[in-house]
Amino acid sequence: MGVERRKYIRFLVQDKTIAALEGVIDKVGKVNDIGIKGLSFMYLGESIETGSGSDSYRVDIFHKKK
Repeated sequence: MGVERRKYIRFLVQDKTIAALEGVIDKVGKVNDIGIKGLSFMYLGESIETGSGSDSYRVDIFHKKK
């Protein structure tokens, strides 16, 4: 793995944490990490999208207890 180049620290999340993104197309996926300026998550989709960083969406985060 390479050198971390992010300006803000990112925190890993526990397993079974998911995010639901409400926008043009609703997306639900597994959260990878989260930080003060956003989060990253994986979801199944038909195309690859790259964000400009200027969009804002409502995000609900869920965690299932063991």
